[in-house]
Amino acid sequence: MGKIIIMLSLSMALLVFISEVDVKVEAIKTLSEVDRKLKLLNKPAVKSIKSEDGDIIDCVDIYKQPAFDHPKLRNHKIQAAYLITTEGNYIGARGNINLWNPEVEYSDEYTTGQIWLTSGLVDNFESIEAGWMVNPMFFGTTNVRLFVRWTDPSTGNWWLQYADEVIGYWPAEILSYLKEKASIVAWGGEVYREHVWPDKPHTATAMGSGQFPSSGLFGNACYIASIRIVDDSIQVKYPDPVSYIVDEPNCYNALIDQDDPENPFFYFGGPGLCANCP
Repeated sequence: MGKIIIMLSLSMALLVFISEVDVKVEAIKTLSEVDRKLKLLNKPAVKSIKSEDGDIIDCVDIYKQPAFDHPKLRNHKIQAAYLITTEGNYIGARGNINLWNPEVEYSDEYTTGQIWLTSGLVDNFESIEAGWMVNPMFFGTTNVRLFVRWTDPSTGNWWLQYADEVIGYWPAEILSYLKEKASIVAWGGEVYREHVWPDKPHTATAMGSGQFPSSGLFGNACYIASIRIVDDSIQVKYPDPVSYIVDEPNCYNALIDQDDPENPFFYFGGPGLCANCP
């Protein structure tokens, strides 16, 4: 399908810095727990954006969805493929996210391409996320939508920007770990699947374009370009070091294309259910 590029940036108004980041093992565990622990804020911000093709994109708190409180979600699973950096005090992050409209097999599943900023401990953390999502149950359509979501806690402000337009911000007063910096930044995609049983096949919900990164890359696989962070040096730069993590490489995979050393592309995605992902 056709695709466009969106840019998301999160930056903090107060430039205050504190302690060293957690070790990478803790960072990875924390990121993997983000979606399981997301909660509602009492007064979420909502804004609509009109895209170039006339589509109306609604920014809402995804976890207003009542279905996420259902007991059967105890058996759900989130699979991700993401680029991660953990060795800094991050006050901003951005990326040009290649936009697709991947297939979602069941209405209670979803797929995303996004940026994460998190801070805190494995069992007590905060997360801010932004990107695109296909979520039939929440949006009532299989079309891709822009989304923003965050955890609740308990002062700097985090701002969300779409291209050159500032959409809104998270007041520092509602944040705890993230009120001064993020210790983890990640870029990539995830697939939420509710039904995870030994006797059921893997979901056919796709990630990214639905193609593996090895399938011709540009024009075929989903990517994130212009990956940048802002740390306590107050410079916008490519993160170093970075690594990427894939939960189920036979179903969804990732790679870093460094043909342009100053602007590597991060490719991610896959079809889900296939010959190697039964």
